[in-house]
Amino acid sequence: MQIGKINLSEQLVWVGICVAIALLSIYLVGKFLKLSTNAADLAFETVVAFILFWKGSLLILSPLLVFNSPLSLLYFTGGHPGFILALLFTIIYFHWKLSNYQNHKNQIFLLSFGLVIGTFFYEIVQFAEEGSLGILLLLLAMLLLMVYWKSYNWRFLDVLLGGSILLFIIGMMRQEYMLETSKLQWLYLFVAIYIVWIQYGVYRRRMR
Repeated sequence: MQIGKINLSEQLVWVGICVAIALLSIYLVGKFLKLSTNAADLAFETVVAFILFWKGSLLILSPLLVFNSPLSLLYFTGGHPGFILALLFTIIYFHWKLSNYQNHKNQIFLLSFGLVIGTFFYEIVQFAEEGSLGILLLLLAMLLLMVYWKSYNWRFLDVLLGGSILLFIIGMMRQEYMLETSKLQWLYLFVAIYIVWIQYGVYRRRMR
């Protein structure tokens, strides 16, 4: 697909559709459960921030390219290394933004639900080519458990942490070369690390 001078791959289009589904699900689930949050706004801001960070990573990884051709920021990203940097900066940005909101538990629950359902639909798209039925079933189980527990007592974090670790391991096992890590696996890894950080914060508050 081509928009002006910009070529968009089919995979990128599907990623955009899955992100839109995730954002819509956050809004609808929040309304259905009558949770007073700004999770949909926070999710949208986080997605935009990630795109800007991924684009901006080119300044760090290829400064001469940007200096010689500033418009390269419009057409290129930092690639795989830039994706990892963008994830790191996005999590820092998200944590900073989250601290400015109330009802952290509801916010994180809805955002977690949106992340899982967006990933679920992306895996459905990939299933026809190289997807895994095991991954689809795992994501479906995560969704059902999150719907069942909702935001009760932070249990959804256990589901998201365990699921992220399993998804990362399954992805490593399915690769031809074990040391290669896909963008989706990096996402699972960063999510798992951030959840551990949140759980540590919850534990500290309970011990006070």
